[in-house]
Amino acid sequence: MIQFCAMNINEIFMKYIFGTLSEYPIHIRDVFLCSIEPNVHASMKSVKYFLNPRSYISTVSLKHSYDRRPDFTTKNIDVIENLLDKPDFVLKDTGKKGDFIFVKKLPDMKNRFICCPIEITRRESGHLSIKCITFFPTKSRSYLQKFPTIWDREGGHVLHRDTKFSQCAQQ
Repeated sequence: MIQFCAMNINEIFMKYIFGTLSEYPIHIRDVFLCSIEPNVHASMKSVKYFLNPRSYISTVSLKHSYDRRPDFTTKNIDVIENLLDKPDFVLKDTGKKGDFIFVKKLPDMKNRFICCPIEITRRESGHLSIKCITFFPTKSRSYLQKFPTIWDREGGHVLHRDTKFSQCAQQ
């Protein structure tokens, strides 16, 4: 049985994940992150139906990210809640990672995005909810363009807003 934890993501990260050795066993907890915006939720429901807009991340997902990229995870742990609360765009995941990918441009890094694959999963309560699988950085627009955009913050194709990139893509 997975326990729900009332601590925020930073407290969970510092208590259960930070400083642990790779593959070190951890306490399994779910952490509530946020409720997805109604317009994002509506776009997601048009692809895969679910009612509960609440999003969660487990200590297993945090540990997975920390084991692979400890510096990145430690530096960007605060971004995860904001990424799911206010994504720049949401992609339909056609790969193996999940159902959707939430993406946000990292403000302090040029042409760098943080991706958060999520899946719609049944919680112990029986409700379908949004679960963050992992999160990782990417610079690759070609990676992101493999997935269809189902929603973006500004109503256009965010990946093509860079005019130099857009001109190259059209040729």
